[in-house]
Amino acid sequence: MQLRDIDSTAPVITSMDLSYELKYNLAKLTQVIESEILTLSTKLFKAQNDYHDAQESKNEIELNLKAQADAEKRQAELLEKLDELETLAYPRKQLLEEKKHVYDSR
Repeated sequence: MQLRDIDSTAPVITSMDLSYELKYNLAKLTQVIESEILTLSTKLFKAQNDYHDAQESKNEIELNLKAQADAEKRQAELLEKLDELETLAYPRKQLLEEKKHVYDSR
């Protein structure tokens, strides 16, 4: 008899109550999922922008390194050419100094 008393005090749940509760829970879950999708989409967009910026920076650094290497190569070529010119000019410089010395001694 006690079980019957407990059963009689329990609330009656109808299929309509379950349907409403399922719809409510589904709506809440849908909101959470949509919010998470929006958050992840924002993070993905930011990550793509960061990747694009990093790629541009990498390309710029590579161009700068190439330009620096080209400039160093050109500088080495010019120094080599200067050494050649100084080597060619040395005898002429000596001759001019000798002539100057001769003129100064007169």
